[in-house]
Amino acid sequence: MSGSALIDSFEARPRKAASPATSPRVRSGIQPTADSFHLGNYLGALRNWVMLQETHDAFYCVVDLHAITAGHGPALLRSRTRVSAAQLLAVGLDAERCTLFVQSHLPAHAQLAWVPGCITGSASRIPGCGNNARAWFAAAGRGAWTVGDSRSARRHQDRRRAAAEPLDGLHRG
Repeated sequence: MSGSALIDSFEARPRKAASPATSPRVRSGIQPTADSFHLGNYLGALRNWVMLQETHDAFYCVVDLHAITAGHGPALLRSRTRVSAAQLLAVGLDAERCTLFVQSHLPAHAQLAWVPGCITGSASRIPGCGNNARAWFAAAGRGAWTVGDSRSARRHQDRRRAAAEPLDGLHRG
């Protein structure tokens, strides 16, 4: 699969990494908020991602939906997203050893964050969110609040499913 195809679409494919049945799973993402990653990105996260793809069932993504809250124009954000994905390949992530994707190319990700967050209001309960952070979130809008929702959604699917049950029939007519 070419780098361009990897960036443009998410495809399920067999990987040569450790077996998902026997390996711990890791998932992480990086925002495309600059024209290039910096040394801190590499030393703090990316070099570990490269190592972890050998021993873990690894899922890495460019979290372009989270970057919307930083105020990028659409064309700049698209460009930075493509550059970020290319740089992840350049630092050593291997599409044969990990799953690499662009967050916005998976509609289920936004749905998993947005819909339950609107129903449960859990975004207002982000742990460690003080008054200054609350003011920033208020200025940034609903998109910033969903960062906690998407993380919470992965950990609390049962709770969210129960919260959505009363609304289940609304869209089924």
